[in-house]
Amino acid sequence: MKPENCPQCAALTPAEGTVIRSDGKREALYRCTAHCCGTLFSHALPLAQQDADGVQPYRNRRAPSEQILTDC
Repeated sequence: MKPENCPQCAALTPAEGTVIRSDGKREALYRCTAHCCGTLFSHALPLAQQDADGVQPYRNRRAPSEQILTDC
C-alpha cells in the first residue's frame, strides 16, 4: 500500500489498513493526518493485490447447499 494524496488538502497520507468488500476485493483506508483536516477516504488496491486470501464470496461456493463459515 502506497501513500496517497488527500482529496481535501492534498497532503500525502499513509494507509491505515484495508477492508474487504463484499465481492472479496481489498480496498485501502486512509485518514488524513494533516493539521485540521482528518478526511477519511479509500482507494482500491492494484490488481496484483486485489484478491483477499482466505475469503470465499458467495458467488464462489461450489453448491447452493454449501455453507460459508463466518466469524459474526
